[in-house]
Amino acid sequence: MPKDDFSVGEIKRFLEIWSASEEWRARLTEDHEGLVALYGRLPHLDEVQAILSGAGDGVAIRDDIQAYTDFVGEKIAYRERVKVQCEPDHPGFRAWRRRQIARNVAENGQNADNFIIHTPVAIEYSQGCSVGCWYCGVDADKLRKVFEYSPENAQLHRDIVQICLEKIGPAVQWACSYWATDPLDNPEYENFMVDFHEVTGMFPQTTTAQPDKHLERVRELLKLSRSKGQFVDRFSIQSLKQFDEVLRFFPADELKNVELVMQQPQALNSFKANAGRFYRLAEKNEKLIDREKAKFKGFMLDHANGQALGDSELESAAKEFELPGTNSCMSGFWINLAERFIRLASPTHGSEIWPGGWILFEEVNFEDAADFEQKLEGLMQRNMPECLPAGTPTAFGRGYDFEPIERGFALSTTHQRADVRPTEEDRSFALIGKLLHRGKNTPEEIAVLSGYQDGEPEARTMAVLRHFFDRGFLKEEPDENFFERQVAARRG
Repeated sequence: MPKDDFSVGEIKRFLEIWSASEEWRARLTEDHEGLVALYGRLPHLDEVQAILSGAGDGVAIRDDIQAYTDFVGEKIAYRERVKVQCEPDHPGFRAWRRRQIARNVAENGQNADNFIIHTPVAIEYSQGCSVGCWYCGVDADKLRKVFEYSPENAQLHRDIVQICLEKIGPAVQWACSYWATDPLDNPEYENFMVDFHEVTGMFPQTTTAQPDKHLERVRELLKLSRSKGQFVDRFSIQSLKQFDEVLRFFPADELKNVELVMQQPQALNSFKANAGRFYRLAEKNEKLIDREKAKFKGFMLDHANGQALGDSELESAAKEFELPGTNSCMSGFWINLAERFIRLASPTHGSEIWPGGWILFEEVNFEDAADFEQKLEGLMQRNMPECLPAGTPTAFGRGYDFEPIERGFALSTTHQRADVRPTEEDRSFALIGKLLHRGKNTPEEIAVLSGYQDGEPEARTMAVLRHFFDRGFLKEEPDENFFERQVAARRG
């Protein structure tokens, strides 16, 4: 390799240091040789300027910079492909997931949803978490129990994965191996992953916030993950000290396929989701949100494509910028093997009723594989209709603001507005909107009342209501967050 060419891993490492903190960014220019001595070969700032300035098509860039750009494009394409392949075969589940995606796009924005794969299953191998991240989206309890890799437990795990595969389809191969847990809290996590791979053909992605506590173990885990075909794993970086330890131990190319998610307070281009523990802390301290929004100025400068940005433009952009409302990546079943529960959940915007940034639709417990199968089927039957349920009152979802307009109504969120009017001049959707806003009537009653007042054929009204349902406009979430109630009771 020519002296002035760098590997994808080395360029990636430069950019990770660039975003770690103001101090570390300064070290790249003021003490470049010192950083090279600690962390291996690194390009100079001028050698990666094409990446930082966002050089577009037609601009000649070096081969190594092009290789890095291609690698990033490959990761984005991989994520988009995974999101498509996460769609379940089960008709009701497939329709339900599409509705949750449509709703989440409205509540959190298309850009935020692009980063969410809406995996259909998450499996936990312990209860609680030893890390205690201060911003945790699921506000995880302390580590209480580990699901041991005994012969009986190993068989239960394999049976449950097989049942999910049969009921949901190949999308199960993209299951998360964590949720309100850290995978490395289970000392035999790797054994479960090998079994998961044998059943589904896929080795799950690992995300851990404690790579520095298990350096040799993590090195072997990454080798295993790559050998089984997993494309990307992730480390959540909690502090600059942890960042330093990770970079000292792992050569840059070993972490080429490992995303370092910069969660340390000094991180320049990584924003916390306003959900979970962060949401609760921000309720008491607005400076937390101001601090995260301030990072957006740096993000704008780093991605200005060579254009000068004035202070007023930066201030305006930062003011309008909204923190992500969720860090949830699942629309499906949250399965905990240690506590033997199944929860049905999906992303939403952090709020008083759903502070975690995810909706909990229902929770059940199971005893064994046969009971798991029965409970899973019950959750699908109760929560995943393929089309609009008949005979029960229906209403707009909680995340939408309703506004009457001429011959119709508008539904709006921070990110989206839909003006709903019929195409025929002699028809009106105004009453349909008012009745859905009130939320007291069944679809059949709405069709009758709309026909009586506006002359709208009942069949057409029902078709319109089904369309609203498919687009995620109509309420499916429960009225109460019983998970928060349980957590509050448990913590006294």
